[in-house]
Amino acid sequence: WLKGRVRVGGPLPTYDNITHNEEEQLEKYAEEYKYPGSFGSPTPDGWIVKIQDAIAAAEKENSDIKVYFVGGQNLLPRMFQGLFFDVGLALFAIALVGAFMWLQIGSVLLCACGMFQILASFVLTLSTWKLFGNGSFTFMHGLVIYIILGVGADDIFVFTDAW
Repeated sequence: WLKGRVRVGGPLPTYDNITHNEEEQLEKYAEEYKYPGSFGSPTPDGWIVKIQDAIAAAEKENSDIKVYFVGGQNLLPRMFQGLFFDVGLALFAIALVGAFMWLQIGSVLLCACGMFQILASFVLTLSTWKLFGNGSFTFMHGLVIYIILGVGADDIFVFTDAW
């Protein structure tokens, strides 16, 4: 695969350089986005939409090309787009494990208590991590939910089989 960077931005047309009326240029650049909440969406006739249309046309013409356009004020909407998809997958996994536990155990109460135990241990784990002075939350921390989900469900199955 090939990685490249293309700088998009200043100076905007009719300006000599990026420091020429810098505040005015920043305001014009910010006008490209209208922020409903935290997500933001580009103006329909703005330059970001034109770039996205060109990328879509190139990807449609050749399916081997995949272009990611991220940066500046376009960063947060793209991050939230990926984050919502990942959270959806995690919620689906939690629901699937809960349904499987319910079918295997046969008790809604035990299943609900088991799922509470699993989700509470996730919160407790992250709180302990933060308490010991670790402020970062990396990609690996996002995978912890699946590990805790598997180990916690296995604990419930072992306890019910031993009982």
